[in-house]
Amino acid sequence: MITQRIIFDHRGRTKKGEEGPVEIVLTYKRKKYYINTGVRVRGNELFNGQIINRTDAVELQARLDFFSKKIMQAVNSCLEDGREIDVAQIRRQVYFNIIDVMNKRNELFKKALDWLYSEGKVADQRELSLKTEINEVTISRILNDKVKEPSESTLRKFNAAFNHIFNMDYFRGKDVPMLVDSGQLSTNNNTHNIDVSSAINAAISAYVQLIETKDDVIAEKDARIVALEQIIIDKEKIIKEKDARIAYIERQLTAIQLNEIDKYPFSIGAADGRENPKIQPNVSPPKNNKSTNPR
Repeated sequence: MITQRIIFDHRGRTKKGEEGPVEIVLTYKRKKYYINTGVRVRGNELFNGQIINRTDAVELQARLDFFSKKIMQAVNSCLEDGREIDVAQIRRQVYFNIIDVMNKRNELFKKALDWLYSEGKVADQRELSLKTEINEVTISRILNDKVKEPSESTLRKFNAAFNHIFNMDYFRGKDVPMLVDSGQLSTNNNTHNIDVSSAINAAISAYVQLIETKDDVIAEKDARIVALEQIIIDKEKIIKEKDARIAYIERQLTAIQLNEIDKYPFSIGAADGRENPKIQPNVSPPKNNKSTNPR
């Protein structure tokens, strides 16, 4: 049987407060295989396999669900064909899907930037950095493919700097136009607020679920403690009963030994056959009434 879970940085290399890799761990025949999903979040932004506390939580979660689904499809395909499940091969297949998604997002970002250049909205990378407040080095690394993909927060800053004229779903690889219709521009801010509100509500729900889970664990521990305490009480009662039984048997043995001593005419402990008879108190030797002296 193969199982999968979504975890955060199994190597533990991410520093506190920084973003680290979200991974899918496959367990097959007691061996674990780790697949980097390409999603990066902070440690407190992943709970029970769900992305929380982020404005892009929905989009990132959709990506995790996509890769998770791909994995199970590959597993089920092996089972249906009667083939041995090759987890390493599945990992390679999913990894290539991740690379495709990352490369696609980079290419979409470059197309959007080319459109800005063509429309004269920015002249160069420096002006783009000043207008979007995105580090110029970060922009350069994205354009030179030294960064796997622009993050969701980077894309949001990029879009906000140009009054949300780009369709965010376009950057997510969905089949939508790059530019938002003019009639929809006025609703972008409201949509953004709705996204933030949804993320907050999702975070609250996640924390409520965490509290309920902790309460269940506490109740389970309390029940276990009560059960163990009762076992201890029962054991102590049994020990007391055994001690009383032992004392009773010892008294019986002592009484039997004393009774045997009274019946036995020789001293106890002479094992070499030279027992000394007991001295009979107040018993004088028999008198011989006949005189041995001749007259």
